[in-house]
Amino acid sequence: DARAPFTSAQHELTHVMRPGTRRLVILNKSDLVSPRIAKRSRQAIRDTGVPCLLTVASQNRGVGHIRQAALEAVRPKWKSIGMWMMVIGLPNVGKSTVINSMKELAFSASKYGQPGNKLVHGVTRTPATTGPTPGTTLHVMHHQISNTPRIYIHDTPGVMLLKDKSDPERNLKLCALGIVPEYQLKGGAMLVCDYVLYRLNMARQFQYVDALGIKEPTNDVKTLTNYIAAEQGTYQAGLARPGAGIDWFLKQFREGNFGPFCLDHIPTPDELERLRGLRFMAEPPGPWGPAEYPGTSFANKHLPEEMS
Repeated sequence: DARAPFTSAQHELTHVMRPGTRRLVILNKSDLVSPRIAKRSRQAIRDTGVPCLLTVASQNRGVGHIRQAALEAVRPKWKSIGMWMMVIGLPNVGKSTVINSMKELAFSASKYGQPGNKLVHGVTRTPATTGPTPGTTLHVMHHQISNTPRIYIHDTPGVMLLKDKSDPERNLKLCALGIVPEYQLKGGAMLVCDYVLYRLNMARQFQYVDALGIKEPTNDVKTLTNYIAAEQGTYQAGLARPGAGIDWFLKQFREGNFGPFCLDHIPTPDELERLRGLRFMAEPPGPWGPAEYPGTSFANKHLPEEMS
């Protein structure tokens, strides 16, 4: 998810992949962050040696580059078997939507391409199952994307490996984006809503003030959600039902109606260079660190004769 490119990365899974596995990182929903942040996130991932693309699968934007990147990286040994890919990631980041978008683009290219082309010959229009809540895809399914060349994609359920419990903010971010259900947190949806409000205020992103028609920003999430519930006319036993206000506020945030927002800090090129320098200075010389201490040379050291 481009709104949290580092938090939503499944490092626990990629570390156990078989050596030689070709990877392509897709930052989906990139329209929900600013173009500057999206490009900086993509570059930060590319700097690690892993190819990365920006997509907005719900609008078929950037998805065509996935097919191109895959064909440039891998050449099928047998045309009859074709190329097989697998989409893996956290729940509700748009994996199935990416597959459906690729299929739509293939049918569109066939329709407006040369007469008699067999780009989607034998390819069904059956879409991958999608939904607004995590856990919509329950089984591994395969979909054929095109016939010439033959391209197949495995759609997988969201993979949620155990997260580091010492980093509670990571789980808050995942809940804020709808990747993890709010009920899995001890504080529930109210805590997630409070966290989103806190992050918006810290970034001085006050579009929610205009969207709600309130006079000024607030950090009182209970008063805010009660106000939303009252404005929507959702009452229970004569009182405004705050749960409805929480759901509305989180839905608006996730749809980008409070403005583009990235929950992760994306380092600038200067910050990355400085971090590399600090790492170089902090690591001792040896097989795991730099060849020598910064500013020194083993060749210039006056070692004892028996060590030289």
